[in-house]
Amino acid sequence: MHNNWSTVIGVTHRAPAKINIGLRLTGRRPDGYHELASLFWPVSICDDLRFEPDTADRVDVHWDTATTHKPAIPSNDNIVARTLGRLRQIAEIPYFRVTILKRIPVGGGLGGGSSNAATTLRVLSAGLGVDHATINDIAAGLGADVPFFLEPAPTWVTGVGEIRQLLSFESALAESLGLLVLLPAFSSRTADVFSEFRESDGELSLPVTPLNRKLSLSSLKEYTLTAQNDLLPIVAARHPQILALTQALSRSGAFFSSMSGSGSSLFGLYETSQMAVASAQVLLPICREYDCRLLTAQTYRV
Repeated sequence: MHNNWSTVIGVTHRAPAKINIGLRLTGRRPDGYHELASLFWPVSICDDLRFEPDTADRVDVHWDTATTHKPAIPSNDNIVARTLGRLRQIAEIPYFRVTILKRIPVGGGLGGGSSNAATTLRVLSAGLGVDHATINDIAAGLGADVPFFLEPAPTWVTGVGEIRQLLSFESALAESLGLLVLLPAFSSRTADVFSEFRESDGELSLPVTPLNRKLSLSSLKEYTLTAQNDLLPIVAARHPQILALTQALSRSGAFFSSMSGSGSSLFGLYETSQMAVASAQVLLPICREYDCRLLTAQTYRV
């Protein structure tokens, strides 16, 4: 049992978002799940989690005041509550009230729920003596993206999300790369988007060459020349503004723009953070026109 919870209780723990720089669907498994190939990239848009002892597990969610779309999240039926239950099956831990200050939108393709679950696992399992393989198995059982957030760093992801290769990258890339994230007013349910892809007989991508070299700005730009999100046409068919917004990001100077995951969030990559900040001003009119929020971000680094 963990003998010292002082590093857990009353401390703010950050749970970062991610973007998918390219998302190719390369196969279908007999169980209906799609195999994918994607570059997962952690970004500095974060939820904050705090843990306090309680007589029963409870999860309280509070939305950041700048957030416009604030769906209700049940306190006892959410991925963090399930994470606490799964962890308690293998280790003796106290009950917690988990308070989450949310900035990552629900249904945005940025992995907020998965990141909250992984942060809970990582924080509470530290010092329990539970082996990494067991924690990873719990994470995979909670959701396909959860294992990535146990070690949130640029990662090449394949299979149904269970095969992950951490990528080395030049420190200058993480320090200088600029990102803009657009958050439309509508959300997108992952299950619905994949279901529509299946029903539309969406064409699967050819096998993708693994991204396994050290990343620099030039090699990242080379990769993005052929990167695409195979789910974007599905979401754009229902919400045509997706295309207008990604095109606006490209016109503003992004060397790559796309949708993250199954949407609805969009992003643009810029050579420098200064370029991203300058482009944000250019994009404000179209953001007002299409009712979406605009956030600047950087690569998340632990």
